[in-house]
Amino acid sequence: MKKPSYSVVIVIDRLDRPIGALPALQKMGAGERPREIFVCVGKNPSNQRNAGVKSCSTPLVYFLDDDSQVAEG
Repeated sequence: MKKPSYSVVIVIDRLDRPIGALPALQKMGAGERPREIFVCVGKNPSNQRNAGVKSCSTPLVYFLDDDSQVAEG
């Protein structure tokens, strides 16, 4: 069975520090990576998540904090 395509929305409040979730996503195997990643910056996480979802082209969306780590599978 083929895994469904998915998008990732990362919500951050500022750009002056590293986004820890990005390297973790890049380390995933080619068949495990999201189709698209959106980094949404601002002070209102609800608005940022909503803006990110509007940009996604996949039916499945994961929300991550900037310091989230991901595991294979």
